[in-house]
Amino acid sequence: MTHSMYRIGCPVVLAHRGGMGSAPENTRAAVAQMLATGVRTLETDVRETSDGVAVLAHDETLQRRFGDPRPVSEVTWWELDLMRDVDDQPALRLVDLLAEFPDVGINIDVKSDGAVTPTLRAVREAGAAARVCLTSFSSERLDVMARLTRGRTALGAGAADVARLVARARGLTELPGADAVGRAWGRGAGGRRRRCVAARCRSRSSTAGCGW
Repeated sequence: MTHSMYRIGCPVVLAHRGGMGSAPENTRAAVAQMLATGVRTLETDVRETSDGVAVLAHDETLQRRFGDPRPVSEVTWWELDLMRDVDDQPALRLVDLLAEFPDVGINIDVKSDGAVTPTLRAVREAGAAARVCLTSFSSERLDVMARLTRGRTALGAGAADVARLVARARGLTELPGADAVGRAWGRGAGGRRRRCVAARCRSRSSTAGCGW
């Protein structure tokens, strides 16, 4: 199934953390700033409150934005809605973002297992399944979302998927249990610098594709 946010036939530009820049991250002001530049797709982060509301939040705690050391998951939406950051910006619920910006494509990084159900509920309530992509650094979390959405929503590749793709592209065997992929530089034959792909596995660290 091809989802609408990927039908434009060219690379998609994503505004990171809701279009952060001169406006605070993951806020209405940031999205408005993004739209003013002509960008129509954003990346955002979602966590859950203690009463099961999906909210835009990158960090595990509220310290950096709101000066409150508690985790997002330990405050209610009522409590969070009363807070303001240093720019007098409030927190934003995912369902409100989806409702207020109906023409924006959204790449949602689901930051915790507890945020999965609230996120899917917000997407369903907004009727936004065709214009979101659910992502996570956790391949296990992506598997859960794949089962729950049954192909109705686009899903990003997990780190293990990327590791397998890179391995196959280099004619290598798959890397079982890989949960992170990054680029690194090393020394090849004759002391020349060679780029390689490092796949960090759950049980050990290994490098693949270096050609050494």
